[in-house]
Amino acid sequence: EFPPQEKKEYLKNINEGANLSKSIVQKLLAFARKENTEKEPIDINEVVNSTLDLKRHDFKVDRIDVEKTLQDDMPFIMADFYELQQVFLNIVNNAHHAMKSTEELRRLSVITESDDASVRVRFQDSGEGIPKANLQKIFEPFFTTKGKGVGTGLGLSVCYDIVREYNGTIYVASEVGKGACFIIELPVKV
Repeated sequence: EFPPQEKKEYLKNINEGANLSKSIVQKLLAFARKENTEKEPIDINEVVNSTLDLKRHDFKVDRIDVEKTLQDDMPFIMADFYELQQVFLNIVNNAHHAMKSTEELRRLSVITESDDASVRVRFQDSGEGIPKANLQKIFEPFFTTKGKGVGTGLGLSVCYDIVREYNGTIYVASEVGKGACFIIELPVKV
């Protein structure tokens, strides 16, 4: 039997997961019909926290430390909350997958920062890293290094399309054995 507070957290995560699933299905239907998503002023830190909450249990099980450095008073951006969460969740899931295969320190650092023109979110993992030859391909549709039945190769290409739709950019830097760093830069709300 779980303590009441832990039970409450699990129920909250289940509810958020259900809402995310609902939103993803709606997005797929909207994508099929090429409908525009609803953009509203968003605090990027809320999206980051919500995404990491969804992964809290998995990270605990796999002994992954999460280190957050979130800038206070981040300017708002115009976005769809669940679409951005889908982007962050994809990057975090990939980091999780990469770190599970390492025995050393498993750490995910998440940093948010901004200037007058844009907000940036940096995801740095301590995983196996990405070989140089793959760095140019990771945003291509259907490219995957995961085993059959594990990855579709659509995740990062969808992330790339969503970020571009918001007039943003997504960068990656990595070295084999030294983890990977994904940076998402999005324009502030005008």
